[in-house]
Amino acid sequence: MKYTDYFSNFYMGRSSCGILGHKSKGKIPEYFFKAALPEEYYEPLPTEDSEYRKWFDGIRKPNSGIWGTVASHFDKDSFIDKTSQDLNDSTLKEVMHRFGLELQTGEAPDKRLFAFTLAKLFHEIAKGNGETTTKAKTFYKPKAHLTSFPEYVARTIAKYEKIKMPFSEGEERLIDDIYVCNKLSSRLSATRSRHSRTQETVILDATLDLLEAYSKKVILVANGGMGKTMLLQHLFLESARKHTQTGRLPIIIELRDFSGGNDLLNDYIIKTASIYDEKLTDKKVEKLMISGKCQILMDGADEIDPSDEKAFQRKIAELVDRYPYNQYVVASRECGLLKGITGFSRMYLHPFSREQSTTLIDNLLKGYDDETYYQKYKKLHGWRFLSKAQGVCFKSHATDLCYYEVSYCGIL
Repeated sequence: MKYTDYFSNFYMGRSSCGILGHKSKGKIPEYFFKAALPEEYYEPLPTEDSEYRKWFDGIRKPNSGIWGTVASHFDKDSFIDKTSQDLNDSTLKEVMHRFGLELQTGEAPDKRLFAFTLAKLFHEIAKGNGETTTKAKTFYKPKAHLTSFPEYVARTIAKYEKIKMPFSEGEERLIDDIYVCNKLSSRLSATRSRHSRTQETVILDATLDLLEAYSKKVILVANGGMGKTMLLQHLFLESARKHTQTGRLPIIIELRDFSGGNDLLNDYIIKTASIYDEKLTDKKVEKLMISGKCQILMDGADEIDPSDEKAFQRKIAELVDRYPYNQYVVASRECGLLKGITGFSRMYLHPFSREQSTTLIDNLLKGYDDETYYQKYKKLHGWRFLSKAQGVCFKSHATDLCYYEVSYCGIL
């Protein structure tokens, strides 16, 4: 690749650009040379736009002294930081295509990895005094560029992998031994689906990968007690355990205390990550956000004070616009707040079937002498045990809702 080809890959004409704010031919070479060098080494660079334009067109080329300066003093980290922030999201896939990088269906571009690729290529071009035989594919290898965060994963899994058992004095069990996943559907009810022209999407055993295949931005909607929080923990654990294969960082944030003065990135995402691993600094987390390596799980959106709803709607829109390649999942009851969140697709949690209900009760009672357990705990905490043969299982005096009708009505 010659330097002129490298620059032209970012030129889109007057209507757009590959680097934000750099539409003209002359501005593109100037941007990359200055991104590559510390400011104290700018002296050999041209001061006139016309000279950079000649470099772009290949009418004239940088002299060997300039290439030598870049080769000797190339600041890779600064180059990556700058370009990963300045790459134009709206033209990113086109620019990558011009460099010979083709993404798979549904695959999000990794901005920071692409910035790393651009840095390596530009340095190779400089060392070759204007050209290189190296191709972008040599460096853009997502699986070889994975980031791991073992301390964060170990500590968050320890936090989320267990739950307290109902009718017990603080006994904990592993979620994996108990959990039964609700059916998720893009439609609220089967009745409504008969009158809709759009195809229904159904997920029976939810993972973040399956949700992302439906949409990168999803709102999980359900009545209170149906297991939204449990589902988020299940999604988190499944993703965290395979982070060394994916390089993705799942983060659960609690929204119930959100106020208009909060910033979602700094006050929630970065703060939550750093609590579990001090090495996940604000700079590192933002780099992961820029690269689309984060999976942001938001719980309790319906508990945000009504006076702060508009602020949250505005700030989640800004967050998604600024970091578009991440996965976002919001859990909430149906409420007015959701009407102002745009660009998100909905998935509804459905009540348990009788089979799911029976499976859950069997999981809860596994390891106990059933008759003794029923007699000992049947009146505790306002809950009454009804025969499994009736298909009802547990019923609350307070809510009068059957467990199999509303999946987790306060039991877990």
